[in-house]
Amino acid sequence: MKEWIFMSMLSRRQKGRITFGLALATIWYAENDFIFNSQNWNVQSIAFTSLDVDQTMRLNINCLLVRHESMVTWKFPPGGLVKFNVDGLVRNSRTLAGYGGVLRNDEG
Repeated sequence: MKEWIFMSMLSRRQKGRITFGLALATIWYAENDFIFNSQNWNVQSIAFTSLDVDQTMRLNINCLLVRHESMVTWKFPPGGLVKFNVDGLVRNSRTLAGYGGVLRNDEG
């Protein structure tokens, strides 16, 4: 058993390492659910949850790999007007966010 775990962790295939890690994480979660919430998980539930999370992560990773680059430029507003430029970022499944803004007139 020990050799199998070691070999799975050192797999050259990234897909195999990710699936193995997710299976271990699901087993750990199921064990904690039993200890702290008295919830029993059967083998099928653990396997289904591991594969479901694995598939969901792969779909999300593929979406994140698409990059769109564009040149962004800023122009001064017409005289007597102001521009308010804002930007924001959400990371880590919407648990971390930030935003900011710059207010400029026709002189910069």
